[in-house]
Amino acid sequence: MKVRCPRAAHRWPPSALSVLLAAGCQGPGQAPPQSPAQIEKAQSDRAQINKAQINTAQALTQPSQAQPKADPSAPAQPEQEAACASGPDFTRVFDEIAPSVVGVIAGDVLEQGFVAARHGSGFIWDEAGHIVTNDHIVEGVTAFQIRTATRKVLTATLVGRDARTDLAVLKLESGQLPPVRRGSVEGLKPGQWIAAVGSPYGFDHSITVGVISALGRRRLPQGGPRYANFIQTDASINPGNSGGPLVDGGGAVVGVSTTVLSHARGISFAVPMDMVITVAESILANGHFLRGFAGLYVDVPSLAQASTAGLTTRRGAVITGVVMGAPAHAAGLTPGDIILAYDNHPIEDPLMLSWLIAATRPGQAAQVRVARGDSRLNFMVLVSESPDGPEPDPDPQE
Repeated sequence: MKVRCPRAAHRWPPSALSVLLAAGCQGPGQAPPQSPAQIEKAQSDRAQINKAQINTAQALTQPSQAQPKADPSAPAQPEQEAACASGPDFTRVFDEIAPSVVGVIAGDVLEQGFVAARHGSGFIWDEAGHIVTNDHIVEGVTAFQIRTATRKVLTATLVGRDARTDLAVLKLESGQLPPVRRGSVEGLKPGQWIAAVGSPYGFDHSITVGVISALGRRRLPQGGPRYANFIQTDASINPGNSGGPLVDGGGAVVGVSTTVLSHARGISFAVPMDMVITVAESILANGHFLRGFAGLYVDVPSLAQASTAGLTTRRGAVITGVVMGAPAHAAGLTPGDIILAYDNHPIEDPLMLSWLIAATRPGQAAQVRVARGDSRLNFMVLVSESPDGPEPDPDPQE
């Protein structure tokens, strides 16, 4: 008869194994010991086996000494993100944020009633019922229907919009929904799990999960938002997701889904929450984004310009033109200067500088550090309000 050993992680200690071998696992046809000496030895061996089995059973049933005992008086630890081989579990995150995410149907009211022009997504910004969404959803229309997670249809009005950042703010005419928890790009890293929530192709309140592919993306393809520093993700985003939140593993909104590359898979972009806060709060206060203005035309420095300034790379923003009478002209900046830092923010390229100037509150002074030849100079620029007001200016002027 064959003996099957249970499948267990425990191994017999060498001492117990040697006892078993010494006692002999008897097979069919083998005779037991007959002499008194053999009987006495067998009894002794059985006693050692029993002792080894008892010790082993106690070791298996007792907790490992390496595992610390739980302290009932210790404060409860925050719930950690559940993870498995295929990724984290976002069920708790979705349950938390779903009531704050809405479908946005933009259109016009005609003789036959409301006529939809496009569909998108949005999320509740504050207790007052403001909604953040994308500008390209609300552009050129006058009426908005809001679809909630409970399938209610509400109406909203436009508060303000900003085409350059592709952001807009709506206001619910009635009803109250919970606002989202606002996060930040601070601390985000490529490879971190992320989720996009929205209404792709009209499928309300869908969630897709992916990772952050990159941070600080600039120079998006033509047709994308002008200002940059966007979050790149591989979470599946489709038409209808635009304006919906990008959520981290803790349930905080870190961005707004805005752009998808139609000819590529797994490449989409979101406006970072830091930019969203700046634009949305300005729209709420002023009816439009109160954009800062310095009066500069800038470009990427050439290799020769960078070399003359003693730079090892083509970083910074070289001034190619200055608007007469504008803040930059009044401060003493001239064409050929390479802007290296703006308000202590190192400048990597002109697009980064453009956003920093735009985000500066009009009337606020900003320190600008430039390379003029091999010299390093500091200037104070008193930023004014952009003369183009709430409408975008197609010129590369900031």
